[in-house]
Formats: sequence, C-alpha cells, structure tokens
Amino acid sequence: MKHPYTPADFGNGMKIGRRRRVTEKRWNAPRVCVVCDLMYIPLVARQKTCGEICSREYKLEQEKLKYRSVNPKPCIVCKEIFQADRRAKTCSEECSRKWRNRRIGRKYPPKNCVVCGTEFYGSPRAISCSAECSYQSKLERARLGLYLKDRPPKPCETCGTIFKPKTLSHRFCGRKCWESNPRKPPQIVACLHCGSDYTKLKSHQKYCSADCFEEARKERAQWNNWKVRGVPEKKVVKCKSCNFHFEQKHSRHVYCSASCNSDAQRERGRLATQNSPIRPKTCLHCKGEFKPKTRKSMAKFCSHKCRGGYQVAKRQEKIDELQKEQKNQVELQKKWDDASIQVRDCPVDTAYAKEIWAYLKKGKTITKYLHPIWAVGSTINEEEEELIELEI
Repeated sequence: MKHPYTPADFGNGMKIGRRRRVTEKRWNAPRVCVVCDLMYIPLVARQKTCGEICSREYKLEQEKLKYRSVNPKPCIVCKEIFQADRRAKTCSEECSRKWRNRRIGRKYPPKNCVVCGTEFYGSPRAISCSAECSYQSKLERARLGLYLKDRPPKPCETCGTIFKPKTLSHRFCGRKCWESNPRKPPQIVACLHCGSDYTKLKSHQKYCSADCFEEARKERAQWNNWKVRGVPEKKVVKCKSCNFHFEQKHSRHVYCSASCNSDAQRERGRLATQNSPIRPKTCLHCKGEFKPKTRKSMAKFCSHKCRGGYQVAKRQEKIDELQKEQKNQVELQKKWDDASIQVRDCPVDTAYAKEIWAYLKKGKTITKYLHPIWAVGSTINEEEEELIELEI
C-alpha cells in the first residue's frame, strides 16, 4: 500500500484538505412536513415528517391507501353494489354469514348449537353457532369441572391425601395407592408371548416385558410378510463359500454365516480389481504419461531421473526464495535507517524518561524513526513534512 501523497506533490505546493464548494442541495437542508406543513431539519435523508406523531399518522394514511382502496363492487351473495376495499366480498354481516355457511355446508352437514339449539354450519369440532354461545358454553364446562384448572381437589380413596385430579374419573393420588386399593386387587395374567404369569399394571398391557413385546412385534411383521409372499420352504443347501450344508431361512440365503458372506464379498472385490485395466498417470516433472506397475501404485514420476530432477528444482526454488527474502530485509533496514533522525529530546509517551534524560545529559543523542511515505498505514506529521521539503 502506497501513501496517497508523494514528495513531488509537497514540492509543487499542493494543499491537503482543501474543501470544494458544493452547489447542489444537501440532504439535511430544512424541509416541510408532509402532514402538518411545518419546517424541520431532517435527521436522515429519507425523513418526510417532523416528529413521531406525524410519522405515525403518515404511516396510517399510507396503509389505508395501500390496502383500503375503496371501489364499487357487487356483493357475491345478494349481488348488490356497495363501496368496499379489494379484500371485502360481502356487503353486510348477514351476507358474510350466509356466504361462510354456504362454503362450509358443501363439506360438512348442519348441526345444532349446544346453547341455543340453532341449526348452523361449521367444522367437525364446532359446537356453538356464534361467539356469544361459545362463551356461554365455556362457562358451563368450567362449572362442571371439565377443564383441569377448574377441577376442585378431592381426597384419595386409599390414603385420604388431598390431590387435584387430572380427569373426572381420577380417584387415587398415585400408582401405589391404585395398586393397594382393596376394591380393585391387582390382576395376574399370562404373557401372550412367553406364557409366564405377571402382574398387570395397565388395562391394555399384554406382555410381561419389553423384550417379549419386541419379539411378538417381529413375529407379527414376519407373519404379515408371509401372508403376502407365502410361507417359505426351508431347504438344506450347500454354502457357496465353505461348502457346509445348512437349512435356508429364505430363498436368497446362500451363505451359512456372516463370515462366509464377508469372505465372498471380499473375493468378488478382488476379482473385479484384478480384471480392471491399469490407468496411466502423468509425471510431475516431464509431464509425460506413464503406466504404473500395479493398480494401487502411488508413483508420481516415470523414472528415477525425473524424481531427482524434480527434487533438485524444488530445492533451488526454496534457496531463491530465501535469498530474495534476505535481500528484501536488507533493503527495508536501509530504508528505515535513511528515514531516521538524531534528536536530543525525550519522547513524551516513554516509560523510561529518567534513564533517557540521564543519557541525554551526557551530550549524546538518540535515534528517532519517522514514518516513511512508503510504509503501510503511515501518516505524515509536521517533522516529516519539514524533512520532505528539505530533501526536495
């Protein structure tokens, strides 16, 4: 990076920092507010209002112009002409309800409101015809305790502890109280998979453990597969790898074990590699093509001569780089030495002011390095300007 100013510029009398006259209008010039017509000085270039209140009113007007462009249009229910924006389709609330019921009625049958009994169209989960009936329905459900937050606490039928039920039929505070309840003794049933007896903890439990559940699931999946493909016929065949006779589990079962399957797969890969041709490579030194001795060869050169020549060339490149770097260091040190001056003043920002003043009192001088114009990130100070003028 070079300094933007050269010594020739300083010698010709160029002045730095001269400001040009700007004839065009600046962005921070006083302007008129688009809402209240008052003069104000803007803070940013795109400001159109004088303050926050006018800005809010201006945004509301722009939103109305954007989304509420009122035009005459016919109602899609009664075909009456009315003034509305582009999103409105019906002229009144009654027409809107008719249109909504007409659209939903095509998909779901009508039903009666649980509060007022009025027939209405709605989704499968809707139970009320309007917002008022929905509010009354929610009040009635809260009074009956159908919501968890509205259910009153009740005592446990076993230990008498007060607890908050999660459902209306919740009678016990925990699993231990439910199992020790004398009215409902624990059930001992047989596992559907292994046939062993176990204590039933849930009403839908059918297996004694997770292992039995997983085994039963696999058997069901296998049985469903056999329903589609038929029950396989188990044959005694010879293993294609070790010639051992074994019983097949399915028609594609041709190896007796996983190790035989791995050996056969390895042999297939070896044969495929053996039959493939040896691909030629490019020499890194002479750029000529050569054919390696094996398929997995990592050779990069066609001969020993090319390998030696490539290593010598690389070694010479490193030597040239080191010599060039040393030469640059010498030139840089010379430039810094040329850009230094001898002074008898102590630097202001030094931490060893006492020692430097003692050294200067002996009649000696210290070297001060200036910022030369060729250094990266350099800035010119007053001493450098005087030095440059003297040199010129």
